[in-house]
Amino acid sequence: MKCLIAIGAASLFIAFPALAQYTYASIEDAGRITEAHAAKLDRDSAQRFGDMIRFDVKVGWKKPEVRPEDEAPYRIVRYLAKCDDKQLALSAVAVIDGSSRVVKNFGIAPGGWDFLTPEAASAESQFLERICDMPL
Repeated sequence: MKCLIAIGAASLFIAFPALAQYTYASIEDAGRITEAHAAKLDRDSAQRFGDMIRFDVKVGWKKPEVRPEDEAPYRIVRYLAKCDDKQLALSAVAVIDGSSRVVKNFGIAPGGWDFLTPEAASAESQFLERICDMPL
C-alpha cells in the first residue's frame, strides 16, 4: 500500500507494509475448526448468563508452516452453550495476525444466534461437554 503525502509544493510517496488480508466469507468460515487446528477452551472466559454459558476457544495451527497465506495464524472463537438442550451457537470471532493484533472482528447481534447440536466427536461437541460439566 502506498500513501501520497503533500508537503508544500512537493509530494512524497511512502510505502507502508500491507496489512494481513485474511479472507473469511462469513463468521462461520472464520469460526471453523478443522483437524489442522489446535484449539483450547479458555476456562477463564466462561460466564453464565441465565440458561446460557458464554465461553471462548483459542484456535491456532498444529503445524504453523502448513497455514494457508489467506488464513489467520490465530483466532478466538466465542460460543454460547445451552447445556440443557446440548446446543451451541457461534457468537463472535476475533481474527488475530502474527503480531497479536486483532485485524477483524465478526459478531452476531444478541438474539440472532443459531443454536445447533454439534456433530458427535467434533471439537465443538467436546467443548460443549467440557463447559457444561464445569462448575461456574
